Amino acid sequence: MTISKRNWHPYGWRSEIAIACTSLITAVFVLCAPALATQHPPDASIGAPAPDPAPPSEIRRRPSHLSRVVVPFASSYEAGTILVDTRGRRLLRVLSPTRAVQYPIGVGRQGFTWTGELPVSRKASWPDWRPPKEMRQRDPRLPAFMQGGPKNPLGARAIYLGETLYRIHGTNEPGSIGRAVSSGCFRMFNEDIIDLARRTPVGTRVVVFDRLTQTAASPIRKPTLSPPAPLLPKLGNDKAQPSPLPVPLETDGEILMP
Repeated sequence: MTISKRNWHPYGWRSEIAIACTSLITAVFVLCAPALATQHPPDASIGAPAPDPAPPSEIRRRPSHLSRVVVPFASSYEAGTILVDTRGRRLLRVLSPTRAVQYPIGVGRQGFTWTGELPVSRKASWPDWRPPKEMRQRDPRLPAFMQGGPKNPLGARAIYLGETLYRIHGTNEPGSIGRAVSSGCFRMFNEDIIDLARRTPVGTRVVVFDRLTQTAASPIRKPTLSPPAPLLPKLGNDKAQPSPLPVPLETDGEILMP
């Protein structure tokens, strides 16, 4: 009698089924493995920048008067220049001689406003905050240092102005946008400061007006800082240390944030 290879196999037909199943599982794993690796790279988070967390308080519909909009605006400033209208509580980024992007901002409270022109000296993502000593003396609850993050008063980005303590930055209090509550810095919604920071290179001109009108938009002379900005004194090692912001006579017990 002739024995076929099928009948001769020592494990019989059950072994063939097992082998077929194993081959099928292996094929499925091979096909799926690249997709799984793409979705969950094992070391993708190592050394990668931290994602931008979206503060829940900003995930809402804005009032119409606090929208970011492109507006007609005639000026002789070159594209990219930033103009701040303190009384109007708005910031304009010039697009062309006839248009600008308008952002709502929070400005300095009484005694903390200023006017003048400064260049953008640097930018920071989710910056740390070091409240000035005088601010902490008024309220001992304030920390000497606060790491950057959604709870930090400086918000998602900071644009530093010259060698001063003045900044254009985000906020952890979106309800303060459109109000005069800061210590001289300009606050923006976090999504707005992220947009502005990525469009604003170091060296950009920032001109701060008390009230910005079409006439004031084309000054014939360079404005001066009034009152003088708090400077970052240069030390022997060329590292800058912050000096305190000017303090108004009356603070009404409020905690003055940047």
